[in-house]
Amino acid sequence: MDARLVTCMIFNAFRRAYEDKFIEKISDDTIFVSEVTYCIRKAYLLRRDPRPFNREKLVILVWGSLAHFLVENYIDYDGVLCEKSVSVDLGGFKLKGRADIIIDDYIVELKTAYSLPDKPFNHHVLQLQAYLWMLDREEGFLVYIARRAGGIVSFKIERDVKYWIEIVDRARKLHEHLKKNEIPPPEKSPLCKFCEYKEYCLPLLQKVRVR
Repeated sequence: MDARLVTCMIFNAFRRAYEDKFIEKISDDTIFVSEVTYCIRKAYLLRRDPRPFNREKLVILVWGSLAHFLVENYIDYDGVLCEKSVSVDLGGFKLKGRADIIIDDYIVELKTAYSLPDKPFNHHVLQLQAYLWMLDREEGFLVYIARRAGGIVSFKIERDVKYWIEIVDRARKLHEHLKKNEIPPPEKSPLCKFCEYKEYCLPLLQKVRVR
């Protein structure tokens, strides 16, 4: 046995963990919260042209899932509810999601990051706002866990209707594009450089402003 074989064995363990946790066949009449909080063009392509992540991204995704597992299984507080599934009917399709943790009347979303941010990322705020409205809670927390330094920081978020309006609008747009089999327009952001589908957008991204 050599080092390359051991590396391959460990990577395949991450790959199988990803397939068990994340891959799910879904109807076009079901839209997930996680799909509408980032680029809906990518969400569409993930359904119509699924492709494997590169090794680095796959390991990061599974590492984040492991952090969720540890916190959700070892958090020491009475009455904690973890992995709460929720679904709302938006007329013609359903919006579904899964809140990480509910502590009393608060929703807590866990995020792993390379380093701790000074403020929460907008797409994470959008995701938490979706659960605040879907589960009828007034406040929640975004908790970031740093992969590099090991730090943890929390941000308190209050429910705001403008985010729910945006979420519903984006969900409707994705649903319409899926039903018509029409690829949505690109949404330029710093996340584009990590996207598996950036070749679809390269000729267009220069014309689109960063949101």
